[in-house]
Parts: sequence; C-alpha cells; structure tokens
Amino acid sequence: MTYDTIMRIQKYLITITALFGTLLSVNAQQSDLPTIPYGRLVKASLINAVESGAAAPVIGVVSQDVWVNGKKIIPVNSEIHGLSQPEAIRDRIACNNQFVILFGNGEELRVQGVVLDRDDANGAGYGPTDGSYGMKGEIIKKTFVRVPSGHHFYLYVQTAQPKA
Repeated sequence: MTYDTIMRIQKYLITITALFGTLLSVNAQQSDLPTIPYGRLVKASLINAVESGAAAPVIGVVSQDVWVNGKKIIPVNSEIHGLSQPEAIRDRIACNNQFVILFGNGEELRVQGVVLDRDDANGAGYGPTDGSYGMKGEIIKKTFVRVPSGHHFYLYVQTAQPKA
C-alpha cells in the first residue's frame, strides 16, 4: 500500500468519524444531556508508554481544566482511558475513538474523539507537529513504534455523554 493510499484512507476515516460524531452530538443535545462542545481540545499527558504491535491501554491525565460557558466540565488530573490501534502509521500511534474520562469523585464521561499529537512541551506555544493525527513516537526496527510515558497529546472531542 502506498503512502498516498494510506493518507487518502486516513482522511476518509477522519471525515466519516466527524460526520458520525456530529449526528451523535445532535441526538445528545436533543435529550438535554450535558455535553462538551464539538471540537474541544482536552490537553493531557500519557501515564503509560504505548507501543505498536497490539491494541494497548492508553492512559492519560488531563493537564488543564476544561471550561464551557464559565463552568468547569473536566478538572485537571482527571484520567483519560482508551485503546491504541495495533498498527502504526509512519511514526504515529493512533487510538480507537472511544474514551472514558474518570473524575476524582468516581463519575465517568464517555467520549468519542480523536487523539492528536501535542508538540508544545517546551512551553513556547505550538510546535511543527502540534495537532497532527496520532501520537508521535520513536521508530524502532523499521515498523515498531514506541510513544513514551509523559508524552503530551490532545483528545479532540466529538461527542460526550455521562455514563448512563
């Protein structure tokens, strides 16, 4: 499979995920469930290292409060739980689009979203790969990729619903 083919497939999957997320968001709003606005970026850092080759837990900690209309919706230090995709794309590891955010009080928020790389670790704003698809890792043995613990990422929220 060529690089161009992989990139076309990736763009197609992101588009379909975005459309599906919009439909779910509309349904959640109609039922008056509290939601996070579409497209909100949740800043987080990995607790565990993630490697390609198998679907693995992705555990992150929220590094900045998320506010909507003056109300804190996701507090700092909340946990984000998801699963990685087993195959790496170039030097990236992507995640499945289902996540659970755990709050300190035990409440859970189910989120559909996309993991994006966060390249602002030096504190100087945005870096060259900031906001790009997947988490950038280190290529080991040509096709094996490792993203170390402590890596910074965004969770790009498409829909969110409290656990029923």
